[in-house]
Amino acid sequence: MEYKLQLVEEKVKQQQVTALHLITSLAFLGAGAIIFIYNYVITYWGLALLIVALVLLTLTIAKNKQVTTPANNTKLRIAELIISLALLSYSIMQQWRFPMGMFGVLSAVLAFSIFWERKTNAAQFVIVSEEGIDIPAGVRKKLLEWTGVEEVLWRYGTLSIDCTDNHLYQWNVQPASFDKDTFEAFCKKQVADNLEKRPKNDW
Repeated sequence: MEYKLQLVEEKVKQQQVTALHLITSLAFLGAGAIIFIYNYVITYWGLALLIVALVLLTLTIAKNKQVTTPANNTKLRIAELIISLALLSYSIMQQWRFPMGMFGVLSAVLAFSIFWERKTNAAQFVIVSEEGIDIPAGVRKKLLEWTGVEEVLWRYGTLSIDCTDNHLYQWNVQPASFDKDTFEAFCKKQVADNLEKRPKNDW
């Protein structure tokens, strides 16, 4: 027997995606303003960067839902990465240490976000079976064995797993096709069947 519960939460939150767009636009805004005011060699590049930063900032605030959709977000991230890498390259050429560090870090974060944010809409599940409870990646352990589980409750859309080591895991889950009482009865049986397998100091 196997029970599969889909989590409501997304792996990447919309506010996290928005925050990085805002940070990037502010970094571009600062760099563009400094270049436009103080650099007489590439003044117009500074102005162009200033305009790009203002457009990105405005879009992120005014059209947030459209900006953070997976398709639009990926395109914007690639554009942001190209600009950031161009600024990093120019900073290296000019030996500007602070911009080198700032745009080096920003480029690395943007490159990672392109990979990570593609998983924004990937569904995550808690899978409960006789072998144990398979929980989403990123938590301390991927598989919770029944010997380490004290109680499993599913109430008001929240799944709670109380462990013998005092860890408590909770997730908001979507409605499932199976009955809540049947699910909880199954979990209670698994806990009871594995009670004798626990280490003696857990009793």
